[in-house]
Amino acid sequence: MTKEEVNQKELELAKDNNLTIKNVKLFRGHDGIGLSCDLYMNNKKLAYCFDDARGGEMEISAYTSILRNQLNDLEVKIMAQPTYSRDDLTGITFRHSLENIVNALTVKFEEDKQYRKDSKKAIVYKKQDGSTWLVSWKNEALAMLIGKRGDKAKTMIKDKCIFLEQQGYIVLNKDYLIQIGINV
Repeated sequence: MTKEEVNQKELELAKDNNLTIKNVKLFRGHDGIGLSCDLYMNNKKLAYCFDDARGGEMEISAYTSILRNQLNDLEVKIMAQPTYSRDDLTGITFRHSLENIVNALTVKFEEDKQYRKDSKKAIVYKKQDGSTWLVSWKNEALAMLIGKRGDKAKTMIKDKCIFLEQQGYIVLNKDYLIQIGINV
């Protein structure tokens, strides 16, 4: 499996077990990026997750002793998943873990947060290789650009969307563009 396929599998396990994270905080730690967040299962707070970025494992602590049993059952269920090997690390076998799932959810959370931010500033599009790109105008929010230049800006943005789609690219933030008055 590639790293991306492993990450996708972790996200599928999160979805299958109705796991989400909230109150995500990232910070600079000694050995990288640290993390704290709340882990939810079936929309109910289950555990607090903390990685101090000093090496070692993430701490995942249930909020109550009753939830501790539920958390333990979840960890056993996840660890029972088949082991896997990564294409870039030959000869090593891995197990899925709750820590890996929380990390995958955190990456997805940050990507979604960045997408929401970018979609207001630029046309966000995806190329055939899956990479995401932006077209912006001096890093100015699209709504501000329309506010300053009116219909001229709307036409310019719409024309750029048409051009990108003719190139075979997919405009990802069409809903937002429609919301601000651009008929794409």
